[in-house]
Amino acid sequence: MRLVVRSHDVRRARPLIERLESAGLAATALVGAAAQRAAPGGEDLTIINGAEAAPAIAFAQKLREDGVSSLAIIGACEKDAPAPSVAGRLDAWIDLDGAAEPIVRRLKKILREGVAAAETAERTRTADGLGLVCPAALGDHNRPASTLFVGGPCAAFLAIERAVQTWGGQIGATFTSFAAFDHIHDDRFDALVLHGGDDPSAGLSLISALRRNSRLHDMPAYFLADDEETRADALRRGADEAMRPRFDADKAALWLSEDIRRRRRARAVTRVLETPLVAETEAFAFFGAHLSGLAQTHHDKGRPLSIAVMDIDAPHGAVSGSVWRRGFAEIAMLCTRLTRAADSAAPVNERRVALAFPCTHAEGAEAAMARLIRVCECTAFAAGDGGKGPLRLSYRVIELSPGESGSGLLSRALLDRAA
Repeated sequence: MRLVVRSHDVRRARPLIERLESAGLAATALVGAAAQRAAPGGEDLTIINGAEAAPAIAFAQKLREDGVSSLAIIGACEKDAPAPSVAGRLDAWIDLDGAAEPIVRRLKKILREGVAAAETAERTRTADGLGLVCPAALGDHNRPASTLFVGGPCAAFLAIERAVQTWGGQIGATFTSFAAFDHIHDDRFDALVLHGGDDPSAGLSLISALRRNSRLHDMPAYFLADDEETRADALRRGADEAMRPRFDADKAALWLSEDIRRRRRARAVTRVLETPLVAETEAFAFFGAHLSGLAQTHHDKGRPLSIAVMDIDAPHGAVSGSVWRRGFAEIAMLCTRLTRAADSAAPVNERRVALAFPCTHAEGAEAAMARLIRVCECTAFAAGDGGKGPLRLSYRVIELSPGESGSGLLSRALLDRAA
């Protein structure tokens, strides 16, 4: 993750650099006149001082106009996030005064969201060039933010209720973590605040279950606990914040609102990326056209781009045509479901699938493909259940070279069979 701190004043840049370093993150500082220039080594995320919202928003707008290639511009606030009415004018806001785990986790999440947003723009350009209509990233941004408080009656609930309602949010409550899981599935809650109380184990288990759930894994969750060990455990399990029950409710409500805003926007972008634009028979032609634009943009922005080709082999006559087609369709579907929404996948023919990984070096694409292959090998089709033995799944990964075109990258990947 290439982080760049930009500021016209070195006194404002230094504290941001120090806080990132305390979280184990390295960042490049561009100060003074250099703050308007491109980062020498490229950048993924730009961090600016967001203590005052209006100057931060104006500076971010100037950076956008000057063509800064950051995937997201983040305002770092020392205390409160901005009010929800102005928060959306920056890609994200973050509190760098907290624990290292939430800072690192949020920045990684913001990076993934930036990759997805950039991919949405690229697919829209590809669709426009082919005379297709790409759906807009419509979300439920105007619906009041809704939070579920989990725990018995306490002063913490009254404090967060008042603070959430100050910004037009809504809050509900339930006594147990078991009931909470039903509520977050059935109702339209955006976030959780869990009070550990005397027995925090149930709340901690809910955090773990939430992060393993394919539909709810990105739900913001704040955990309240008296002892430091429990708060540390909550962070390890994936809580976005872990605080004492006597917490600054106004500050927490603002940051909770920011987490909800980003989650809603990310989900709207994901819905666009998951919407098929062409029929399956035209998917590879669209993939090739899209890759041409991706390659050019990644050259212009100084970002890595990798593609992979997966081959599926079977002994001659081992699988009938109808079974093969059904099984291959299952594996092609897994290639889409088990990669990021920003990644692309398209069948080349009935034995080969091509995948594109934007903003990803070859090592990252290798790791993604290794996981994908392991899952595919567990399907009945690939495992050979009822057939003459398991199929052979193999792949190769190619990273975009300097000056290489998208068609050249694809040709190079398809030239030889995967090894």
